[in-house]
Amino acid sequence: MIGTLPGRTQGLGLITEPLLRDLQIDRVHFARMNLWATLKGSAQALTVIASALGPLVLVETLSRTGSYALTFYLLTVAVLVLALLA
Repeated sequence: MIGTLPGRTQGLGLITEPLLRDLQIDRVHFARMNLWATLKGSAQALTVIASALGPLVLVETLSRTGSYALTFYLLTVAVLVLALLA
């Protein structure tokens, strides 16, 4: 969201009314777009955080165990669990 003010509800209300008028859409369609935009933003933020922490985890594992193997074993288990849950 580009123009929200502090307090997501109040800021969203100040932006929503003019957008609904300008784009000529109903509130349900806007709510659906807002949901997907929020989920996409969260996924992108998690991707950036994970990519920033990845090298740190590898270096820490290497310094503590002398090998990257533990990290990859744990990642394999995590991927298998996520695959079974999907």
